[in-house]
Amino acid sequence: MIRIHFTAEDFARVRFAPRPSPVPELHAALMMLGAPHEELLFGLWRNRLLRSLTSAVGPLADLAPDGLAPAFLDVLGDTLDEGVALIRAARPESVRAGIEQVYA
Repeated sequence: MIRIHFTAEDFARVRFAPRPSPVPELHAALMMLGAPHEELLFGLWRNRLLRSLTSAVGPLADLAPDGLAPAFLDVLGDTLDEGVALIRAARPESVRAGIEQVYA
């Protein structure tokens, strides 16, 4: 076990982003959409969302089977466009390794 000790000064320097980053929020939603648990909390939301999604989201669902997204999709950006640009800039080797990992 690794134990990390923080001082009061360490916690005083903690800062939070002014808003969530869109791509990680989308990833979290995909994970909850595909998760079989928490039916009481998320069941109605899942059913409503699954009925309203268009076929255009199919490729995204293929990239994150069962809500497990490859690491190259875990990017931080202030806007969705910035996040998508970071994903598009991912090295091909990282994309291949990430896809192979989630489909292993």
